Amino acid sequence: MTGRHEGAAPTAAPSAETARVPGEAAMVLTAAYQRTRLGAWLVPSGGERRATLEGWAALVLEDAATRGVVDATRDRHAVAVWLPGPPEPPTAWWAELAAATGRHSERFEAFHRALLSLAPPPERHHQLMHICVHPRHRGHGRATTLLGHRLRELDRQRLTAYAVATSPALVKWLTRHRFLAHGPPATPLDKGPVLRPMVREPNRHLHHRPDR
Repeated sequence: MTGRHEGAAPTAAPSAETARVPGEAAMVLTAAYQRTRLGAWLVPSGGERRATLEGWAALVLEDAATRGVVDATRDRHAVAVWLPGPPEPPTAWWAELAAATGRHSERFEAFHRALLSLAPPPERHHQLMHICVHPRHRGHGRATTLLGHRLRELDRQRLTAYAVATSPALVKWLTRHRFLAHGPPATPLDKGPVLRPMVREPNRHLHHRPDR
């Protein structure tokens, strides 16, 4: 999962909605991951990185549209991908992942299996798989808008939110939204980024009113 702290201007960001334009959402994921440490680990070859990430992003979004939800700002510059937990994909998905990522498929499979290995027990929760802002449109609170939009819905449903942060900056940002560390950091990826599982319990007092 990638994202970044975006400053204190969430009110300037477009409002969130369920994405219906997977092609545009895939472009955001591709651009956001292209220059991250995780993106470089997944596809070490810079010349192949963009095309490979595009195929992977399209597959991720297709799966999320079927099993989960894809939120986006109305200007389509930011995207958040959520799956109900535990987010085990269908068996056929692994073959589709291999086809989409070609000679880099072993690293993509290792990454996704690492995410599954870190998942919390099979209880009712939703996992934030990706939250990305296009690099040219960062700094205006778009990620904050998207996250807040979905967390309010999870609060209403009394559902736990779960995420795996791939950078210290993302840990700091999620902590501001009441996510807490869920076990120690893990390093299942050979020379890859540290994975830090985090959990946010629902705000159980959101709609609480005393009996009258």
